[in-house]
Amino acid sequence: MMNSNPQLTPRAIRLENCQVLFENHGVEKNSPPAVSDQSEVSTVSSDESLCAEILQKPSVPDYSANTSERNPRKRTVSDGGDERPFRLLAQPREDMTALPPLHSYIRQQIEVFMVEQADMDQRAPGRKNPIRLHQVGLRCIHCRHLPQRAKRAVCFPTSVARVYHAVSDMKFDHFSRCAGLPESVRAKLRELREGQKSHKEHDKKKKKTAGKSSFTSTAQYYHDAAVSMGMIDRDGGVYMKNQVSTPKEKDQEKSLTALTLALQKSLPRADPPRKRARTTSHITPTLCDSTVSKLLLQYQMSPKPLLVNERPRMLQALSPTVQSRFNLEEEKRRITQVKLPYLSPKKIGVSQVNTHVSLLSPQPSPGAGVILLSSPRDEQHLNEIHCFIRKQVEVFAADSSDVNAPAPGRRQRIILGQVGIRCIHCAALPAQQRLKRAVCYPPSMKGIYHAVSNMKFDHFTICQSLPTNVKARFEQLYSSEKPQNTRVKAAKGARASPMGQFYVESALSLGLVDTETGIRFRSPLFKVSKLPDMTGMSALLFAATDPTIREAYFQTKKHLNDG
Repeated sequence: MMNSNPQLTPRAIRLENCQVLFENHGVEKNSPPAVSDQSEVSTVSSDESLCAEILQKPSVPDYSANTSERNPRKRTVSDGGDERPFRLLAQPREDMTALPPLHSYIRQQIEVFMVEQADMDQRAPGRKNPIRLHQVGLRCIHCRHLPQRAKRAVCFPTSVARVYHAVSDMKFDHFSRCAGLPESVRAKLRELREGQKSHKEHDKKKKKTAGKSSFTSTAQYYHDAAVSMGMIDRDGGVYMKNQVSTPKEKDQEKSLTALTLALQKSLPRADPPRKRARTTSHITPTLCDSTVSKLLLQYQMSPKPLLVNERPRMLQALSPTVQSRFNLEEEKRRITQVKLPYLSPKKIGVSQVNTHVSLLSPQPSPGAGVILLSSPRDEQHLNEIHCFIRKQVEVFAADSSDVNAPAPGRRQRIILGQVGIRCIHCAALPAQQRLKRAVCYPPSMKGIYHAVSNMKFDHFTICQSLPTNVKARFEQLYSSEKPQNTRVKAAKGARASPMGQFYVESALSLGLVDTETGIRFRSPLFKVSKLPDMTGMSALLFAATDPTIREAYFQTKKHLNDG
């Protein structure tokens, strides 16, 4: 029986009547409702017609009846070959109030999924970075079962903040070409796009008066909605917060814990160095067991991402100042050096704790404080040509010869100990014989990405010191790269680009830090033994602007006065 509570408003009564009709639809279809007077009969009749229109209106897209009552966003496609349940990106109530109609409708056509082994096995020619197990992706719900899909049918945001950009790319590039899109959905999208165009002039006027674009609020809503769904940023992409490790990963973690504790007992203890202690070289621990080294590498390359605060828990037993020595030649063959750099204590709240493990693969040129820019993780985050270029570039600390080298086009003077990058094939040549951009001194770690990009365009295309096989490989990669303006001039490009962000993280892992006088190694790799070849006022100005040689300057001057 319909509710006739006099305390309810007519609108509330009609909504409650509609709810009863929805519940009885198809069950008591022929049984007329019991009413008390003729006015209520007319009200119920109008309610029946209203609810009938809603019930007969086709839903888009067409879902099966097995819709979860607890979570209505988890649904199953009924007209396709893929019957797996999926979770929509849309949050209908919140989207309608916070987003434009087009964005709100687009989000209803996109699902959130976690990568499985079948997804990893599929070919993806245009994808720069490989996807990982359990990584979060976005895809169109209409062509998920099709073998051939249009462009941007699937996207893998590199961070939670990039979810908005991924949906925008799908809106422009995919849905207009999607073969599995129903005609009703296509017509609705066309209608919403036309309505959006008609309001363009109004939006422009609104932006001028408000002084702030709606992009910020829309992108912020996308970010907050993704976080509320449980998405978090991790190494390599976006993952779900409640992600559970597989049994295999748990076994690897337990094995690594046991071996780390065993090493803690076997290796000698050493107190962490004081803040003002001076070191002349990097001291790296050596692990004699090849099984331990392989497991450390396997744990580092595991598809399970690591949070920064998870790493010290596993590796805090290994002191960064421990160094084991072995006299037997058989043991020396089995030694694999492992470098354990550590982040700033302010970021992790632990004094000098290691954060991750990376193999020392570089083969630097002779000289102190020189190491290759490349790392084993390059292939996971960079394209082929950047991986190749980084193997031809070394990181070094400027000595007196670098400071005194002529540099006509350089705006700022190089300071002793400042970190630069240079071509490994031109490093042994005199400064006068090096070609353009053979050596670069980025002002900060964010500038390393731009410096390498400029070296790719300006130096390696004309470098005469490249071996034949290296030059042939570079020309092959350079010609296969799509012609585009990839030269970066602004610092904000490194923040927006995933490759630029990886360059910064890789520089941190090499032990580099930003200072007021440029990039420096966190621990000094050499001790200043003599001043540059300058005398008089030039030497005084040099010492006044370079604190690293100020003490040596005054000691030298005192020695000359005493003599």
